[in-house]
Amino acid sequence: MSKEIAESAKKFYALKEQYSLETMVKHVEPQLLLQMVDEIILDVQAMKDFFWEDPFFQYYFVRACCYYCPNDTKKLASHEDHCVRAFAAEMNIGLEKLVNDLDTYVRVHVARQGFALDKLISDREPHVREEVARQKYGLSKLVNDPAMVVRIAVAEQGYGLEELIRDQSGYVRKAVAKQGFGLDKLVKDKNPGIRMEVAQQGFGLDILMKDEEPRVRAEVAKQGFELETLAHDPSSRVRLEVAKQGRCLDLLMCDPSPYVRWEVAKQGYRVDELQNDRNWMVRVTAASRNNSLETLIEDSKLGARITVAEHGIGLDVLIDDPEPCVRERVARRGFGLEKLAHDPDPEVRAAVAGQSFSLETLVRDPEPRVRAAVANQGYGLDILAKDTDPKVRRTVAFQGYAADKLICDPERSVVGATYLTYADNLLRALRIGTLKPHLDFTPVDEME
Repeated sequence: MSKEIAESAKKFYALKEQYSLETMVKHVEPQLLLQMVDEIILDVQAMKDFFWEDPFFQYYFVRACCYYCPNDTKKLASHEDHCVRAFAAEMNIGLEKLVNDLDTYVRVHVARQGFALDKLISDREPHVREEVARQKYGLSKLVNDPAMVVRIAVAEQGYGLEELIRDQSGYVRKAVAKQGFGLDKLVKDKNPGIRMEVAQQGFGLDILMKDEEPRVRAEVAKQGFELETLAHDPSSRVRLEVAKQGRCLDLLMCDPSPYVRWEVAKQGYRVDELQNDRNWMVRVTAASRNNSLETLIEDSKLGARITVAEHGIGLDVLIDDPEPCVRERVARRGFGLEKLAHDPDPEVRAAVAGQSFSLETLVRDPEPRVRAAVANQGYGLDILAKDTDPKVRRTVAFQGYAADKLICDPERSVVGATYLTYADNLLRALRIGTLKPHLDFTPVDEME
């Protein structure tokens, strides 16, 4: 962490505390904003030690630089990091230079702009030629490309299907099937994935309902074809699809597969009977549909009792459940917090803190996860910023508190959290996605 970056962060937070983000957008000079972007993003060596590889982080900050400081973006096409150069290509910056970039990812972005396709059609990397095909350029040449991904892209443009239907790659033939071409031939293709695609097109269902592959027959059931017959299919996968269609439920409610019976319960069919099913998932779903979850308060299966607690039923009983995860759900419902604040399990006490209850006591809890939950409520940050556990300090950093101190924290995760919060605040200040490029940052002598 360079001292200059730390000073920049302090400066930003000083401004943030004094003025609203909207006011900063209107009155901070463009060069100051660019300086913030430069120090945090374009100092790649510093950021690589933290989370420069996070696509969200790099994308939006470089986007901020491109949109809000358009006169200072030419250097992005020569930037040492390929992600920055790729974004420069996306913004139509320096395409003449970037078409010869050594990085495949960058040249793909150049092709995506429709630039120099006559050159990129012969690029050594298949993914670049694939993008050229997606631009519908040179399809007569690319239809015979040795790379499968390129031929798939050609098929997706609806070109050369007569030839590609005979392609040795099943992925290419599947792309042809997606175009609805040659289904009378592909219905007998050796690849089951292609036959599934044919079924999705609603073609040859009378043939495919007898297919040897259960997933193909399941696709036929999805089309609602011959469900009475498929309800007796030997594969539970097929019978499940029949149940999802809401058909033959009287038969399928007694199916040996719990997943099929579960789907029947989801359909709300004869739930008064299914709430006594031997499988707890079926029981819970049926009882929920039947408005009788109270019958499962003392169910032997943990999952059933958790679901009951999550629905806020029987909390006066479940507050004493032997399983902490059940009591945690009770706390999340805001019930019995005075008692649960002293629960022996830290997860339960953390859930109590999540309800903003007894924070003055829990802020000194011996368990870090509880203190972190307190910090997440924005309470006691002055105390917790000095906590011995880095997870607690990291939570404080995410609250945007004491950034001038935590940005110099010895723990990498705390510094990273401070950076992310700094990034989020700056992005909201720049209002990416809501403000248009080339804003008029008219300098003023003093902020309002």
